[in-house]
Amino acid sequence: MLQTDYTIDHYTGTGALTDYAFTWRILQKNDLVAITKDTNDVVTTLTLDTDYTIDNAYVNNSSGGSIVLATALADGTQLFLTRQTDLTQLVHLEEGSPMPSSVLEEVFDRLTMITQELKYLFRQTLHFPDSSLSLDVEVADPTAGSLLQWNAAADGVQNVLASTLEITHTVVDVALNAGDSTAIVTHNLNNIGAKLIGFSSTFHTAFKFVSQTADTITVELTVQAPAGGGTLTFEVAI
Repeated sequence: MLQTDYTIDHYTGTGALTDYAFTWRILQKNDLVAITKDTNDVVTTLTLDTDYTIDNAYVNNSSGGSIVLATALADGTQLFLTRQTDLTQLVHLEEGSPMPSSVLEEVFDRLTMITQELKYLFRQTLHFPDSSLSLDVEVADPTAGSLLQWNAAADGVQNVLASTLEITHTVVDVALNAGDSTAIVTHNLNNIGAKLIGFSSTFHTAFKFVSQTADTITVELTVQAPAGGGTLTFEVAI
């Protein structure tokens, strides 16, 4: 008998505790893997019977159990308790021999536990949503100093050097008359995807996006231009 799902158990140390619970069944002590990550992001896989112990009573226990660390978990250090069921099948059934139900149940439980762990690993990966038809997408081998980019056909991911990704930007000054509450930023970049990435003003105001075309972006000001008008400066990039 198994719980319906499996997730890792995660804790953050306080410098005082050594006992930490795991909430799922293990078939042997080595199936539990304990990992720490300290405040400097150094990850360490702990060693059974050296860095921690597991009581025999917690093996094959449907309620799980706990581990005992050799030293208290340091303040701020994270502890991850994961299950990695051994990928073995040691049961040998001979024709005409007895088939105890407990033996068969453990075989099925082992397979279910492995499936649960694979499901959890899948949840930790990047994957397409159920509404996607994308399949068999290939990713290029790593290249130092490169970024990943969808290819022109949008069916694969390729390497591209960051230095080749040009960012076009321009700075636009917009003069306002007294009482103006909107501004049109004419950047002439001929790209509907242009974005406002910088802003300054000769008077105290903010703005919110209204609409845009390939060459202009219209914004609404939170404060009207004062007597004598003012100037807004926008940085636009694509």
